[in-house]
Amino acid sequence: MKYDVKTSILLLDFLQEIYPSSSKRRLRKMLTDGRISIDEIPEFRAKALLEPGQTLKIHPKKPQTQSNLNHQRKKPMKELIFIDESILVVNKPQGLLSVATDRLETNTMHTRCVNFVKEESEKNWAYIVHRLDKPTSGLMVFARNPDDKKYLQNQFANQNVHRTYHAVVQGVPKDNNGMIEQHIREGKNTRMQITTPSHRDAKKAITHWSKITHSSTHSLLEIYIQTGKRHQIRLALNSINHPIIGDQTYNSSPSDTSRLYLHASALEFQHPVTDEPMRFESPHPFTSGVFAGLNKD
Repeated sequence: MKYDVKTSILLLDFLQEIYPSSSKRRLRKMLTDGRISIDEIPEFRAKALLEPGQTLKIHPKKPQTQSNLNHQRKKPMKELIFIDESILVVNKPQGLLSVATDRLETNTMHTRCVNFVKEESEKNWAYIVHRLDKPTSGLMVFARNPDDKKYLQNQFANQNVHRTYHAVVQGVPKDNNGMIEQHIREGKNTRMQITTPSHRDAKKAITHWSKITHSSTHSLLEIYIQTGKRHQIRLALNSINHPIIGDQTYNSSPSDTSRLYLHASALEFQHPVTDEPMRFESPHPFTSGVFAGLNKD
């Protein structure tokens, strides 16, 4: 996370403003761990004087590896990326429900997490913080207690969570990047649709995208969502005539493919206990043979 310095201030005092609930001991540890840089230069001195115009960057804490997380478990969960006493971060496969619907499905990302934490104790639980569509793959976070769930959900509601996606779309956008601002609402059969700002059910959806690479027929886009509304990305890209490959809902001419080419590739938020920035990444699968297989050059 980056912060612009507005006034002259000591580094430790500036960190205290960013994390008012954190102790000075914890903030000093962030410095000694090399997680603070000023204008891209590492800074370890708590009393370093910051000046207006400088940029402070807080580097994320390096997460544990999956092998370390699973080595004491009888049944390792292959989707697990990170776990501690407060959260679980997982890489949801394409085609798996995030949570059960009214049909009470027993195999979802949520139930897998619940079963995993219950191996330690039957009292353990995994609490739902947010969701990904069934055909979308990528990063999700679950909480391990109600208080942490509420704290994380507030971050999502206040747009303090940074989410990056990658998608393969039909066609090649003329511009290299763009921003799509819409008002959307839920229509019939849970299908989302664009509406007017004055509609009573309208919800603002802001989607930023940039073009990574392309062929003559398809493009790989990186997408950052400023808001987090249901089907926001799928609806936004379809509205600029570049629907996501494999979208059976919003693409009027869906490709003959077994999946939706949309992946949640990065997730950044503040830890619910320490307020430390946490960033997790899951490389998108839309390169080399996968992307080339869609090309019609």
